[in-house]
Amino acid sequence: MKYLLRLLMIISVCGMSENLLARKSTVGIPLTMRVLTSGEMKTIYKLMRLKELHNRPDSYTSTFIRENAFKTHNWRARFNKGPVCGLFAKKACVGMVQLKYSRNERLNHIAELYGLYVEAEYAHDKAVVDDLIQYALEEARKRATERVILKLMRSDAWLEDVAKRNGFYLAWTQVGAVKTAQGDYRDLLVYEHVLRSANAQAEY
Repeated sequence: MKYLLRLLMIISVCGMSENLLARKSTVGIPLTMRVLTSGEMKTIYKLMRLKELHNRPDSYTSTFIRENAFKTHNWRARFNKGPVCGLFAKKACVGMVQLKYSRNERLNHIAELYGLYVEAEYAHDKAVVDDLIQYALEEARKRATERVILKLMRSDAWLEDVAKRNGFYLAWTQVGAVKTAQGDYRDLLVYEHVLRSANAQAEY
């Protein structure tokens, strides 16, 4: 009974649009997930994206210096490419991932899981990270998405482990696709998660 009352109190504070995780993080704080609003493009999306580029510079094909120079219209264009799923500890955003869609109607059945970032104190909690990924995949299903791809550099063992745990398989490899600031080349791995096959869509 006490647990039920606590659960109802949390939901009433967070709002019914948020998804309450069934578990607390390992640091003991209840976590929620929801899609960011357009008003949070600057206050959350931009700041989190710059933080991830600064804290994990070897995990992305872009750089902090490049995106820190973006104008508001650049951020708006990026934000509008698809829903951004945020992970919150109380009111603070501690993680996010975006579903990016093409404007080409022949390609928008595919989404790219883009810019996954989780604060260090939560990133080691596999269950929490996986919940965020599954929340994003559910958002993709709501949009009748058939496939979700995830691009990562071969050196990013953390993200590759996340992909494998959540049902992604290695679709192809772009050898030497990324050139680092040091002048060496790294392979870009493209993982894929099938939500609905073309045959299943036809039957539907």
